[in-house]
Amino acid sequence: MNEPVRAAVLTPLEPGGIAVVSLTGSHAIDLLGRVFQPTRPTADWPADQLHFGRLADGHQVLDDAIVAVRTAADGTARVDFNVHGGPRIVQRLLLALEHHGATIVSTDEIAADAWPAASTIEREVYALLPKTQTRRAAAWLSRQRELLGAALRDIAALAVQDMVRARARAAELLDTYAVADRMLAGASIVLTGPTNAGKSTLANALCGKPRVLVSAEAGTTRDYVSEPAAIDGVPVTVIDTAGVREPTDALEVEAITRARRQAAEADLRLLVLDGHAAWTPADGQFLTRFAPDDPSLVVVNKADLTPEFELEAVAPAWVSAAVAVSAQRGDGLDGLRGRIVSALGFSDAWNAQPAVFSQRQLDGLRPMAAADSAAIIARQVAQLIG
Repeated sequence: MNEPVRAAVLTPLEPGGIAVVSLTGSHAIDLLGRVFQPTRPTADWPADQLHFGRLADGHQVLDDAIVAVRTAADGTARVDFNVHGGPRIVQRLLLALEHHGATIVSTDEIAADAWPAASTIEREVYALLPKTQTRRAAAWLSRQRELLGAALRDIAALAVQDMVRARARAAELLDTYAVADRMLAGASIVLTGPTNAGKSTLANALCGKPRVLVSAEAGTTRDYVSEPAAIDGVPVTVIDTAGVREPTDALEVEAITRARRQAAEADLRLLVLDGHAAWTPADGQFLTRFAPDDPSLVVVNKADLTPEFELEAVAPAWVSAAVAVSAQRGDGLDGLRGRIVSALGFSDAWNAQPAVFSQRQLDGLRPMAAADSAAIIARQVAQLIG
């Protein structure tokens, strides 16, 4: 019985330069001929060659495309459509394929056909690659095919000689999961602080585009506003919150409550202060709710204006976790971005560091950190690598 033809998107469904849609199944070539018109007509669609032409659904042209055709060992054909990036074009192509008989499936269901994997770790990498949000995240994840397997094999070899060190290595690898999750799922960064400190201007500067309303009037932001962004290749969500002050009405009470809740749940807090305003007891009380290892950073904004206080004098505990910037002019923003990615756990060595990036890996590694024999560690490593 012929298997059904399946189609899936192999790249994130976001605006981009190129998107890839894969088609697999015994009748994939037949379906290809119904939606693709090559510039140079071909009768046999030779494998491992690129074909340029137009995608069409009936008489309606969808896009120019480059098509690659491959044949698996079992004779099953696979077709990769390389089209201009953008959700609308991809969705129209999927609708056309579905109209001609393809079954639309998730990337996970077709990943094994699209990218044959030599190990379970490699299969997990391929399943997650289309969901990565930045080039840096995709490059880091791709390296885990070799890095993580090698790190696990090294632990198994070490266990034969020194169980204490082997357990310690396993524990160190366990600690990488939280940072790996931030790289793949994105980290949340909350901007909080007194009114009129320039939080919204700073949020716009970090996002690289004006997405938050900015006003010279204090208290403009009455609820939190979130916006996806990337900082040095790390995917983040920047969350601008209402200014902290004595509320003047019930709406502002709720806004400040929500701001505090967002700050408590964030991966990183930016405590934005107005460096051009006189220091007040309320500023000191605000900082006491946080600590540098939360992690939190103090951002002393409006550094282009005359400073009205010295942080060393009013809050010495925060000096090492403070950055002076001018969100309006851009002064100090590169340094702030570097401090942000460092506070989130992304050191200079992170790109080449092995890390645990799935729940299966996490569950399989935990027994290694408490193992009492090299045999247990060897068994867990074999299961993890697959």
